[in-house]
Amino acid sequence: MKTRTPKYRNHVITAIDAAKLSIEMFNRVDSVHSQQASLTFNAQAWELFAKGILIRAHKNIYNRDGTTITAEQAVNRLQHVLNLISSEENKTIQQIISLRNEALHGILPKIDQEIITHLLYYSLKTFHHLLKEKFKSYFPSFDKNYLSIAFKEYTF
Repeated sequence: MKTRTPKYRNHVITAIDAAKLSIEMFNRVDSVHSQQASLTFNAQAWELFAKGILIRAHKNIYNRDGTTITAEQAVNRLQHVLNLISSEENKTIQQIISLRNEALHGILPKIDQEIITHLLYYSLKTFHHLLKEKFKSYFPSFDKNYLSIAFKEYTF
């Protein structure tokens, strides 16, 4: 007998992979494009993760023309439709998506490392929490310690 694969599965697994790549890109020793790559993978993780959560909650992720909703819309629905993230968490994730869009469609301006560190840390902390809460069977693949060494003092 063939086992049925849930529709959200590929979204969640790919989101986990993208979140890990976001961490890996952030921690690159050679920092050429590491901010852009980290933001891109983090935004991808959130877009797919939010859509996976929405699919599992039986919420539509498609527009009338057959395209899927944007990352911004998917994450907003986590706050406003499912009440899974706070306004502050949503703002943090939306900022990452906005920076990703700037990096992909223009030239990302120089951003202080502390700001990027703050955004990614709180984004991934929320990702970790939601993964544990909503997808326990996938959680062990992300519940690890990811070493990052900073020699600067940050204010957060």
